[in-house]
Amino acid sequence: MGTDAAREASSASWIGGSALRGPLLRLLLEHDRPIGAYRLSSLLMQRLPGWQLTHSSIANLLKRLVEEGYVTCQSGPTQVYLASERAALAIEEWMRTPLSRHAVRDELHARIASSRPQHAPLLFKALQDYEQECFDSLQDGGRTDAPSGSWRGLTISLTGSAVEENLNANIRWSRIARRWIRDWVENSRDQAVSSGQGDHDSAVI
Repeated sequence: MGTDAAREASSASWIGGSALRGPLLRLLLEHDRPIGAYRLSSLLMQRLPGWQLTHSSIANLLKRLVEEGYVTCQSGPTQVYLASERAALAIEEWMRTPLSRHAVRDELHARIASSRPQHAPLLFKALQDYEQECFDSLQDGGRTDAPSGSWRGLTISLTGSAVEENLNANIRWSRIARRWIRDWVENSRDQAVSSGQGDHDSAVI
């Protein structure tokens, strides 16, 4: 297995079929004190508003993370959770691995929700790659013609149109996201220079 393939496999293995692992660990790392599952679920739903999340699915994910050693659980009147020492390293390694091809968009959204300012260049590059992948898929699929003739032709046209519209929307979103990240980095650099702190710690895009 090549280096890139091995890294992708490692990322996919760590995700374990759920891109929620990254944002969930990031939330835990942002809290110095243990936090309950219900509160974590509510915060995660706020951070990923477009996802269909349930408290029970997040509780099950927490249980798996405890079993794998990324989260510790403290018993009491209610169970509370805290990120382990392995969590921060796992997040950093995940942010640097190639996106899993089977769920690029979901994992990209999850990484954005899990990111810190220093991850701006990594996200910018991932968004560029994602936009190119969407563009290539759009070119390969060809243009969807208006339906005519049989019902089968109509359904094929509708399906093709849905894919085409979705790819175009993803390309537009990727461009907006990159512009916002670039603007944020430039504004942060300008603020650092004006305050006399220099720009040696600023992300470079």
